[in-house]
Amino acid sequence: MRKVLAVSLVALHLSGCAAQTQATIDTIVATARKYAVAYCGYQPTINTVANIIRAGDPLIQTAEAVANAICTAVTAPAPVGVAALSSSARPVPMVAGVVVKGKFVRR
Repeated sequence: MRKVLAVSLVALHLSGCAAQTQATIDTIVATARKYAVAYCGYQPTINTVANIIRAGDPLIQTAEAVANAICTAVTAPAPVGVAALSSSARPVPMVAGVVVKGKFVRR
C-alpha cells in the first residue's frame, strides 16, 4: 500500500511539472541564474538551467533547488590527485545528468 501511495504522489508531482508553461520555466530559469550568482558567483547558461528543469528530478524543480545544485556541482573539490592536473582533465560538473556550463562572475 505504501508503494502505491508513493508512486501516486510522484506521478501527481510529475504531472504538475509537465503542465508548467514556458513562461513559468522561463521565470524559474531567470531566477535560478540570479540565485546561483548570489550563492556562489557562478552564472550558468540559460540552456543548462532549462535542461536541469526538463530532466524532471522532482527535488530540483524550484529556482532555489536548481541554484543550490549548480553551486554544489561547480564548487565541489576535485578528487585526490586531480588538483595537480590541468583544468581540462578535471571532472565535468553535472546536475541531474546535465553538464553544467557557465562561468564564474564577480558578485
